[in-house]
Amino acid sequence: MGALVRTLATVSANSQASLNSGIANGVTIILTADIALITTVTNAGIDIDGTSGLTIDGQGLYKVDGQNARRCMHVTGSAKVELQGLIITKGYVVSFMLIQTEFKT
Repeated sequence: MGALVRTLATVSANSQASLNSGIANGVTIILTADIALITTVTNAGIDIDGTSGLTIDGQGLYKVDGQNARRCMHVTGSAKVELQGLIITKGYVVSFMLIQTEFKT
């Protein structure tokens, strides 16, 4: 059984900056608008590393849009993120690692 993580705060996000600033342990981020990711040299989309208990809720209405030029989210390390009602669209995959899974019946 995994560790229980409580929601410590609920924040709203209507931009890439507010989404990024809300990323923390035990936080629920509720989108209140579509978010078009901005491409800059220092901005690589939404990076989530080592965070646990994070929930990003699009309310079934809102999307994160990579605009065909950006990876929408990069979840690394031991991060545990729950996506609820979130539409992720027009993301761009730079590279990927093939994960092999063995199923036994």
